[in-house]
Amino acid sequence: DDDNNKSQRQDLYQAVNNDDDDDETQITQSKGCSIDDLLNGYVIDEATLSALDECLLHISSEWSTDILEKNATDVERLLNDKCNSAANTLKTGIVDKTIVIYNALLRLARKIQAVTLILGSQKMVYVPRNMEELASLSSRVRGLSHYVSVPIEPRASSKAGAEDDAKNEAMPVNPGDQDGLESFLFADRAVYKTTALCMQREQQFSLSKKSGLSSLNLKRTSQTAASPLSPDSVEADASFDDIELKTVLKKSDLKRAHPADIVCEGCRNAIDFGKDYETIITYKATAQKDLLYFHDDFCVTLRRLKESIRRFVMDAGLPESRRAETTIGYMRNLFLNFNTLISTDYCVPRPNPLSGHALKGDALRLAHMSFIRSNANKLILRQQALDNRQAKNFEDEYSWKFKELPQSLQYANMSIYGACLAKFVIHCLLSKQLEPLWLTLAFVVSGMTATDSLQIVEEHRTDLAKVKEMEHLDLVLTSMIEAADYTIAMSLYLSDYMTTNAEKDLSRSADFEKVASKYIQIASELVASVESDHLLSLLLETPTDIAHLSVFEIAIKYGISDFMDNSRIQMLMTHMWSEFGFLDPSKNFRTQDIALFELLGILARQPAKFYYCPVGRYWVESVMYMVYVCVVSIVVYETNYDFASPLSAAEWCMWIFNV
Repeated sequence: DDDNNKSQRQDLYQAVNNDDDDDETQITQSKGCSIDDLLNGYVIDEATLSALDECLLHISSEWSTDILEKNATDVERLLNDKCNSAANTLKTGIVDKTIVIYNALLRLARKIQAVTLILGSQKMVYVPRNMEELASLSSRVRGLSHYVSVPIEPRASSKAGAEDDAKNEAMPVNPGDQDGLESFLFADRAVYKTTALCMQREQQFSLSKKSGLSSLNLKRTSQTAASPLSPDSVEADASFDDIELKTVLKKSDLKRAHPADIVCEGCRNAIDFGKDYETIITYKATAQKDLLYFHDDFCVTLRRLKESIRRFVMDAGLPESRRAETTIGYMRNLFLNFNTLISTDYCVPRPNPLSGHALKGDALRLAHMSFIRSNANKLILRQQALDNRQAKNFEDEYSWKFKELPQSLQYANMSIYGACLAKFVIHCLLSKQLEPLWLTLAFVVSGMTATDSLQIVEEHRTDLAKVKEMEHLDLVLTSMIEAADYTIAMSLYLSDYMTTNAEKDLSRSADFEKVASKYIQIASELVASVESDHLLSLLLETPTDIAHLSVFEIAIKYGISDFMDNSRIQMLMTHMWSEFGFLDPSKNFRTQDIALFELLGILARQPAKFYYCPVGRYWVESVMYMVYVCVVSIVVYETNYDFASPLSAAEWCMWIFNV
């Protein structure tokens, strides 16, 4: 019987263990997250995100034109064929149904395709740097003089120069001729290292190095306009047939083989041919004799965004009937309003988020896709929020304040281009205080992180404080508050920002103080909108993305007493002062300070909690200080100044307290 009972117990124990194993298996299989939580950053799973980016890469590359006609079944078939391992990783790492995952991938891929098409549709136009260059171009580009009224001075006093000027003036102008304007468009995109001009420069450098000559100091003016250098331009003592088609140079020689004064047309920083050789991109505008260089695709996109801002600002200053819908019409307006254009030549930081990473091949493409995917998801969420947004009044229609901005700017990834565009717009504001520029700046900083946007406004505090109409600066700062993750903290910080401006600019201190008070009122209204006291205390005590300071720390650090005087804040402070577990949801918040006898009861029953609560620690420190003062007073009263005499009990206590 004992043996039978023992075997039954063993069988029962084994059955229980098997049930536990099944439960663990079910739990393991159910581990994961939804695809929305993964995309929104609520869950961090690098392996699943990398697999998602790989799937998006294949979808975007395979379906570049007909993606709107595809469905979840097509996505499943493509992923099983092209990247089966990545698809399996998605299925195991995401708890949603397969069709939900594939629909989310298809939605992201469509948004990525839309962003690519919209950014690519923005043409880049070469605009002369000054009036002299414009006059020179208008004398030789057919059709340009019809749109530009620039007095053209004779080029030379010689007879030949006078004859050429006479021919140019006598050239018939056709108002419908578009060939002249099209010559200002950026065209003929190429990777610089594959161009004949690059090969020619490297071959010339190799020949000069082999022959013992000094390295060539090529200047930008040595570039050819219509075509790359021909083989006939090589040194006469060497045969072109003896030179390899592509000369391979060391990285240290690339700087010496190529011009040293080339500037990127996007960020306007100098191009280092040693570091950026693999990614340099060139364009050609036939109206201009030199090649146009870019560091990489990021700088090309930056140049397109600058162009869209320039077009938006120019159109905003024109009557609606004169605003052009076509590229040629836009170029016509460019030259007609040449004197009032904003320049794109301001130098801004280079917008390459991967410049410090040594990534190549698939790893580089996946890193790029992670930025593209993040931006596409933000655009989808923003569109959903705008679709669900309701007007304050039933009869009114909700209107997004940034809807007039160019679509290419709305679709731009501000985590990459935000700082560059913000600095560019602020530079433009120094010369032209235009409302469209302030609106553009408000949109740009609202798409940046709190740390980056605050860094911009702090760095350019003096420039922004020169605002002519205070509501323009208020528009920028209010947009930052609306877009912040911690709106109360951002409101208080910007309130101190405006208060500091008021202290520096006494002539307009009242205007700055008025806006600062407005932001404190916004913070107070946000505090009042939180009904639960416990949730509010969590919100105010949580470190924010502003230097990891909590709301209370920001208010105390910058001395924002108007916010701390709020009755709701006073109640929270009273409860936090008197309670050890002030976040315990079972306890209601105090409205009055703790009574003395209640405090003594806590000291008698729970001395640890008494010490660790703020009021208890305050009383302990106060009482110990009073005891120390009494001991020192007794020692002084004894007047025992003889060093040979033994220490008294009071002196022993005093020195122990000192230690």
